[in-house]
Amino acid sequence: MRSATFLIILLALHSPSGFAQSAGNGNGAPVDYETARFSKVVLAVPIEVPITLDGRLDERVWMEAEPASGFTQGGRSPNPGYPASQRTEVRFLYDDDNLYIGAICYEPDIATMIVNGLKRDFTSNLGDEIGIILDTLNDDRSGFFFSTNPAGARRDLQSSNDRQINQNWDGVWDVRVTLGEDRWIAEFVIPFKTLRFSPDASQEWGMNMFRKIRRLNEESHWAPLPVRYNMTRVSLAGTLGGLEGISQGRNLKVKPYAVAGIVQQRNEGKLANDFNYDGGFDVKYGLTQTLTLDATYRTDFSQTEVDQDQVNLTRFSLFFPEKREFFLENSGVFNFGSTGGRGNLLPFFSRRIGLSDRGTPVPIVGGTRLSGTAGSYEIGLLAMKTESVDPVDEGGEGLPSDDFIVGRIKRNLLQNSFIGAIFTSRDSSVEGDHNPERVNKCETPAFGI
Repeated sequence: MRSATFLIILLALHSPSGFAQSAGNGNGAPVDYETARFSKVVLAVPIEVPITLDGRLDERVWMEAEPASGFTQGGRSPNPGYPASQRTEVRFLYDDDNLYIGAICYEPDIATMIVNGLKRDFTSNLGDEIGIILDTLNDDRSGFFFSTNPAGARRDLQSSNDRQINQNWDGVWDVRVTLGEDRWIAEFVIPFKTLRFSPDASQEWGMNMFRKIRRLNEESHWAPLPVRYNMTRVSLAGTLGGLEGISQGRNLKVKPYAVAGIVQQRNEGKLANDFNYDGGFDVKYGLTQTLTLDATYRTDFSQTEVDQDQVNLTRFSLFFPEKREFFLENSGVFNFGSTGGRGNLLPFFSRRIGLSDRGTPVPIVGGTRLSGTAGSYEIGLLAMKTESVDPVDEGGEGLPSDDFIVGRIKRNLLQNSFIGAIFTSRDSSVEGDHNPERVNKCETPAFGI
């Protein structure tokens, strides 16, 4: 039985995002947040000599790049609008394949720095940190975020619609950190294949940076931000220029896998062998520099990060975000609310694909996923097929093979507004098994919490 839905929504127009204001403690310097971004421009320098990623910035070419500096306190800092208490300098280099970022964070007392974790995607706001967000499409809406702490841990995310974030996105990049007597240095390398940008010969990206000094409870930004906004507000970012003749090259990645096993059972002196094996692959290909095609066959999610423990003390169901790599890139395209996630209309949630109503895995035969931007439009198309599951026992209940189709298109309007439509369909061969019934039985509700 087939069930489909089609929704259209026009979001309310948002007012301009910045205006002149003083710090919250009444003693801050006035900052015109709407115009401050235009004075924040830094150029990346092309290089031909190789860069050794060691966190030292001892190559001569680093000194040829003009540093970005002049950070301003914001966020929860004691003195929003005032200059940062400690100096920070960031330089940019690039070659045919990579963008290199060198950050020097001056700190008179290295022993007082706070590091709260070494794992990937460490918890922010609890330690010292330096980070950057790149609006590579220069659309004042989306960006790629990369940060590290004095121990060299990595944290990244993808943002969309100037405020939505996908913290489970993991890009291909690296960083090295060294500590000195009065500074710590972070050296980033970000392959152009990790980013998505227009095919123009000359690139101009939106860009902002931040630094956190936890002992002072201070957060500062290169392009000033009002207290109510965070780094994902790329509509108030500065500019990174000087990128000439860069491209993603042949953006093709193939990830095959194979598993095999044997079960031996001895019965009445006889040894019986039961062989089992499986295999599949994932493919990621950049159709254009802004549109990505993902394909999968017999998908394996064994490397997916486990869900974070949650304690539910309410009458509402818990919301667990999508963490499977196949569904992560450009996931903001499929969001249907003003901010996505909790508290917003959620007509499509990818975690319903490949999981039963009770949360047990359902094998996926294969599927394709097209996502990205084309001019002023954001496009998302998903088609997936799951296998049928036999009942565990005679009294158990099996699952039919399902076909899922999702189509999404958004047209950006003005500064922070858009109009869009979404189409969802699930086709099942079982009579009476349709979308509303499955949604009601699913542990995660149709409407986010």
